[in-house]
Amino acid sequence: MKKFFYFALCMILGFVACKKETPVDEQAGKEEVKVTVTLDMTEVELKVGESVSLTATVTPDLDVEWESGNEAVAVVSEEGTVTAVAVGEAVITASAGNVKAECQVTVGAVEVTDVQLDLGECALLVGETLQLTATVSPDNATDKTVVWETTDEAVARVDQNGLVTAAGAGEAVITATSGGLFAVCNISVALPAVKGDYYYSDGTYSSDLDTSKEPIGIVFWTGDPTATDLTLKKDFPGCCHGLVIALDEIRNVFWQKACRTYNSTVTAWVESNNLDFLPLVSGIELEDPLNKVMGYNNTKAIEAFNAAEENAAWPVDALATLDEYRRNVPAPATSSDWYLPSIKELNLAFSGDYPYSITDFDNESTEVCDLINSKLQAIPGAIKYDEDYMSSTEKDALNIYDMMVWAWYVPVEGVGKGAGITFRPVLAF
Repeated sequence: MKKFFYFALCMILGFVACKKETPVDEQAGKEEVKVTVTLDMTEVELKVGESVSLTATVTPDLDVEWESGNEAVAVVSEEGTVTAVAVGEAVITASAGNVKAECQVTVGAVEVTDVQLDLGECALLVGETLQLTATVSPDNATDKTVVWETTDEAVARVDQNGLVTAAGAGEAVITATSGGLFAVCNISVALPAVKGDYYYSDGTYSSDLDTSKEPIGIVFWTGDPTATDLTLKKDFPGCCHGLVIALDEIRNVFWQKACRTYNSTVTAWVESNNLDFLPLVSGIELEDPLNKVMGYNNTKAIEAFNAAEENAAWPVDALATLDEYRRNVPAPATSSDWYLPSIKELNLAFSGDYPYSITDFDNESTEVCDLINSKLQAIPGAIKYDEDYMSSTEKDALNIYDMMVWAWYVPVEGVGKGAGITFRPVLAF
């Protein structure tokens, strides 16, 4: 009995000793956890500037890290938004631990879809310049480079900024090209006009009479009339080359028949209504309107005066006759319309320009007048240019009842608005 008990005790102690020496593997019997990462897209094509959101599915739910293999081509945000930066290829990687998923991104160029120029045609004089502007669409086109070309550099040159320079008389086409598309501007270049040129109904001019065209006037001054006539500059900024006198004159017309009933000036009405015209009334100083080209301004102010209902009883009568002349002899689209000349313009058409007040005119030079008449002789029915014409410039009289305007009677004097007058229309080109 004692032997059995001793044997049993040894067996128990031996078993306990074996359990302590054997290590316990805590993961024994458990399966290893497998991490997976998948993307909703494995390939994507974008244009420069476009974006796409990638979605990563991770098992188990772990944090995802995003990375671009080529940030010069495409970048990726912490949320998986991919933005195309430049043409090329990039691999976008989503990682969770050591497990990754990839998306191949191909970035293509945004192609040009349209090219437009701000002008489709333009007339220039030799030596003038024109800045053309090309608009390339869409705004996010990858390459918006514009290449400028001309069909004839002897007529019009163009630099790579779109600046056109008129080089010689003729026709040329300026082309702006981008992305294989193009737009054109047709350029017509003429020689500058000179005093005595015939001016035609199509807006062209020549030194010798072109019998295939309809002459409507004679160029009597070359220069920029918009420099002093700001109304002309606002309405016709391109009419900066000179002035033309009509082939005909209009006789026995009242400037303003009811001037004494009105008992004021057009200038006073313009100023009381705060209209944007220069004053028609002039004194005799060099800086006064008397010595400025501004007949277009005066005529537009008179038109506004006549159009006002309160002036219906005392209109400027000369304007109605001018309107009739405009209908009978239409002005070219490239010029201003016919207008009543200022006293300075009548001076220019008679004797030319000089640097002092026309009231100080102390000789009877008829240089320009003679040139005009020599040209008029070649045109059947043209009326000789006389030396007595009424202007649109009101006289700054001390007594308002004088109601006078300036007239060119060699040299210059004031005449009553209620007298019968002769005037000769002028236009700017």
